[in-house]
Amino acid sequence: MVRNTNSSAHLPATLPTFDDTSYASSTATSTSLQRAMDSLFIRKNSKKKGRRNRNKNKYSHNSEDEERSYNSVGSYGVAARYHQNPTTPSSLADSSIASSVGGDKSILFICDIPNLSNSNNSVDSGVSTYLMSSSYSIDPMGSGSMNGSLLLPQKSSSSYNTKSISKNQPTSDQREWLLRMNHKLKETGIGKLDPAALPYKAIMNAWAKTKSEEGANMVEMWINRLNEERAAGNKRIPPLTTKMYTVLVDAWAKSGIPGAATRAEATLHNMNQLYILQTPVSSHLKPTTAIFNAVINAWARTDISNGSQIQNSSESTDLKMVNAAQRAEQILQWMLQLYRQGNIDVKPDKYTYNTVIHSYAKIGNAPKALEILNQMREYNSLVQPDTITYNVVINALAKSQNVDAPRQAEALLQEMHELYQSGNSCVKPNVVTYGAVIDSHAKSSMPGNAARADELLAQMIHLHQSDPVAHGDLRPNTYSFNTVINAWAKSQEYDSADKAEEMLRLMEELSSRHGMDVRPDAFTYTAVIDCWAKSGKPGAPDRAHELLIEMETQIHTNCDVKPNSFTYNAVINALAKCNEPGAAAKAERVLYNMVARTDDAIRPSTINFNTVLDAWAKSSKESNNASHAEDILNWMNSLYEQGNTNIKPDTISFNAVIDAWARSASQDSTAARRAEEILTHMDALYDGGNIDVRPDAYTYNTVINAFAKCSSYDLSACQDAERILQKMKSSGYVEPNTRSHTCVIDAWAKSGRSGAALHAERMLQDLLEDDSPVRPNTHTFNAVMNACAFTRSNNVQEKMEAKMVAFRVFDRLVRNLREHGHDGGNKCAGDTFSFSNQCRPDAYTYTILLSVVCNLMDDKLERYEHAKLLFKSCAQDGCVNEFVWRKLRQAIPSINDFRTITGGRDHFVDLPQGWTRNDRQKKNTGITIILHGMMVEAGEVDVVMDEIIIEERGEVHRIIF
Repeated sequence: MVRNTNSSAHLPATLPTFDDTSYASSTATSTSLQRAMDSLFIRKNSKKKGRRNRNKNKYSHNSEDEERSYNSVGSYGVAARYHQNPTTPSSLADSSIASSVGGDKSILFICDIPNLSNSNNSVDSGVSTYLMSSSYSIDPMGSGSMNGSLLLPQKSSSSYNTKSISKNQPTSDQREWLLRMNHKLKETGIGKLDPAALPYKAIMNAWAKTKSEEGANMVEMWINRLNEERAAGNKRIPPLTTKMYTVLVDAWAKSGIPGAATRAEATLHNMNQLYILQTPVSSHLKPTTAIFNAVINAWARTDISNGSQIQNSSESTDLKMVNAAQRAEQILQWMLQLYRQGNIDVKPDKYTYNTVIHSYAKIGNAPKALEILNQMREYNSLVQPDTITYNVVINALAKSQNVDAPRQAEALLQEMHELYQSGNSCVKPNVVTYGAVIDSHAKSSMPGNAARADELLAQMIHLHQSDPVAHGDLRPNTYSFNTVINAWAKSQEYDSADKAEEMLRLMEELSSRHGMDVRPDAFTYTAVIDCWAKSGKPGAPDRAHELLIEMETQIHTNCDVKPNSFTYNAVINALAKCNEPGAAAKAERVLYNMVARTDDAIRPSTINFNTVLDAWAKSSKESNNASHAEDILNWMNSLYEQGNTNIKPDTISFNAVIDAWARSASQDSTAARRAEEILTHMDALYDGGNIDVRPDAYTYNTVINAFAKCSSYDLSACQDAERILQKMKSSGYVEPNTRSHTCVIDAWAKSGRSGAALHAERMLQDLLEDDSPVRPNTHTFNAVMNACAFTRSNNVQEKMEAKMVAFRVFDRLVRNLREHGHDGGNKCAGDTFSFSNQCRPDAYTYTILLSVVCNLMDDKLERYEHAKLLFKSCAQDGCVNEFVWRKLRQAIPSINDFRTITGGRDHFVDLPQGWTRNDRQKKNTGITIILHGMMVEAGEVDVVMDEIIIEERGEVHRIIF
């Protein structure tokens, strides 16, 4: 026989290398694996040792009592049939294979390994699974009560890789049998293995079906032992075959562990090397399309969260995934090379190409998926694309989220229709095709894409209804509708929530009245709820909550609509962030219902609790909001101590409670002290080893801000704020930032104490001259000028000093802007400091300075001249807003003088656009106005006020009128 030496061609040199030594160490001998197997068996059965000793004299084992027969079934399956003697007790389970039996029973255990070369059957459901598994997710966000009894001890939590736990674990009896077979193998001497006593094919297939690292190792151990049996001259063991190695490759592919693809490929290399060296020549180990496909499948299965299957662990996850897809393609090229050299047994088939395309689709590499599709389109291609090929490529386009992806996906859909109409039945679009195209629109942020997704669904339904027989595969299903609803949920159009709910109601009607398989499920409701949650429409959070209640009432009649964690997360977030009266209490009730559920699919987390805590923290309209926040934190800690490790209080949890007290500080004289007590408790927990509650900059800044808010009635609060700043500096694990210093300055500003303006200026100067990287920003300068505006002393000298401080600080700020334009990062002439690039006067700068004019200038002419210059500068900077306008009106009571300054304009709405061009309040950049403790919009503030507090991007300003 003449061997085709081309079949042994090695991988091209351009391929990435794998660690041959690691594989060699695992295949050179089965001893170590046998020891591991033996240890596993002993651990499993150690508890039964006493019972077995008690029973060993009760029954005697006679191997002649058993009649064994072995039959091969199919190309990849084997069956082992055993007959037990009626008198033989079922404890003689060395020959048991499936579940435990008693009496005269025949036991049949069949293990089938799918034929990897049969692409017609092996991929269709898989691709459907790929496409039917939605990537839809909701990302709840929260920020982080207690009484003195709240203790959070460090708890050790066991961690394990959930991916290594198989969904198809054998039953306990099957596993017991597998372990017994392994133990029996260990006790059998080399060269004495009897296939009748140890049905190795059934055993290997059964281990492979566990889809675990242990199963793959066991298959490998059995193959190694079979090789040893052959080497020892055991004639009862036939030559090992490619199919056996394919079982091993498939076991590694489906094990889901790091390095699985590398082990699978190493198995192929090892088998190929044995084929080259075998004498005499035999085709038993000749590589085939099936084993190559199994290796490609192993690389395609490399999970994005498990990218370490590539040996170089220093690479990023994305790069590892790219390398896995490239490796799959390189093996395809190797197959093509071997086939073109004459090895027809490794001809790539549709499964080969589709799996490689899928490996690129997983990482959203649509260009490569299209490139391989184009290779298949070539007139002389070995394999022509089919519906699955197109579906996977369209899925790659959807995952790419490229702006042009929907257009390309629709072009492929149109191409499929044209090919099918021309007679190519292999590329007929089906419901999966349409679902992938719709999904490409759902994942796109382009306007109108949700409406187009809606149209495509209608087109598919029309085609199905036009000929339900010919287009039976276009029958819409729940997934089709869910994808369109998801498109509306992501569209951010104003009426998207209404459109999504209309689709939900249509599904209910079609399902109940017309019997269509479009019954809404949990995903349907969750997507609609999320759509309402993100719509921003009045009443949207309540509508989201109503839909959740609707789901809960249907659980007993339709288990498919049972709410899951995502559903509860969406409702909690919607309620928590709406700032409507009673919203925090509603969010808390939803959280309580979530905790009360015993369903494993609903697991409240720290994020859920933090979201509700944040809702209470921001509910300044609610009485006792800080106490409510503390109660929730105590509840959270109690659940954690009861063993719920998903609900562990962290820094964000404590921060939310501190924030709740800080927001109450302007009305509650005890709030700031309570906030500091919680900070002290966090320090103690952290010092005790609980690293999850380490105070951060936000923690300290919020406590400082709490003292700043009560400094108007607590004369010592400004000193307390400064004391917290010093504590922050000496903590050793958190450094003060710009806001830390600004809040302390603000505390002095609000105190109204004698000398506060000069003290605030000194703090600013110290910050400017400090070597630390912390630089002041506009808010810091505004806080110092605000300290001057709060000076209400009757002492003429102190008022003069405060006025001079205010305009010195303003002059420094203006010179920075005039000399450096938008770039505030350079040093000012004559100064030894540099500014932040955010340092420039804003509307609040001018509002504060006009307050200085009102409060510190008694002379009308002086008032007029300063107000005129300030307003002119403000208009030139484009910073005029309603506060500046109102403050100017207060500073200049004379209507004629006011009109002279404003160019004859009496109303704010009549101002030139250039005067207000840089008004950040108008641009909606996160400014909140608090009037008498109530949050209102700027346009709602049209009453006469003595003072107003403005929060912008976390910075607090208090402007007096």
